[in-house]
Amino acid sequence: MYLINWEKLVKLLLPTFLRKPVLIAFLNAFTKPIERMHTEFLEQKAEWQYRLSHNGQVFSLEKVLNDAFDNDERRIYITSVDFQDDIYIGNRDNIDQVYISAPPDDDTTTYIGSAPNYMEQADFIVHVPADILAANEILIRNTIDLYKIAGKTYILVEI
Repeated sequence: MYLINWEKLVKLLLPTFLRKPVLIAFLNAFTKPIERMHTEFLEQKAEWQYRLSHNGQVFSLEKVLNDAFDNDERRIYITSVDFQDDIYIGNRDNIDQVYISAPPDDDTTTYIGSAPNYMEQADFIVHVPADILAANEILIRNTIDLYKIAGKTYILVEI
């Protein structure tokens, strides 16, 4: 629908008795700006279709990030933050929170450990190789912000 051969169109719209090489070349020169605008439109349309075909789902966001920044090795991946319903010792302002959790196989033993710092700061974690992150951190953040679901937060982690 959008593919147009402009030279052929000019030739077909011209009456047969006026189809001389000089006149056709002259009219083709007038259509060059329209051809350029049409090409820009097709490129923009392809970009819009790519953006609309991807969303904030994990597999889609991973694909977009790997397509843009690590197309060969595809090392960028996303993990979700594991929220555990454990018992916390201390208040929420502590940086190193301590939580108590029982392992699933043994209900009698209780272990104490420290919770990760990002447990309440993000909804998902984007793991990016260090060389890519150092060179493109702002572009990666902009790409994630473009596709992620509104209200979701993330952390970039080097791998």
